[in-house]
Amino acid sequence: AIFDIDTYEPILITHIETDDKDSHGERLHEQREFVRDLMDKYPPYEVTIERGFSRFNNATQVIFRAHGVLNELLHKCLQVYYPPKTIKEVVGKHGDATKKVVQNNILKKYPDIEFANEDESDAVATSICHLVKKYKMKW
Repeated sequence: AIFDIDTYEPILITHIETDDKDSHGERLHEQREFVRDLMDKYPPYEVTIERGFSRFNNATQVIFRAHGVLNELLHKCLQVYYPPKTIKEVVGKHGDATKKVVQNNILKKYPDIEFANEDESDAVATSICHLVKKYKMKW
């Protein structure tokens, strides 16, 4: 999710699709190139990331690999991590808010957004959390 730092309006909400038949290395490379293209179009000012958590070990390890690639690619930017509970507290108004509640709260402020999946709404929620916490955006 890419937001305008001055208006707090979303500029782009997207996700990366890779082929699960490809190797992890190939998929990480595709993700890196996708983000590099975004960086060329929308030079990043700062980056917000949902802090990882362990639920399913194999999936968690793959996600952490992707985090590492993106951390390196975005090394010149401030990178701020937020725990899922903090994001839920800010955007969902409760630390145990469901993804649906968080998504519905986002849509109250940005009714024209259409999320393709939960990853997109998670990314928007993470950005909103940062805008509220650091820039005192009204929520």
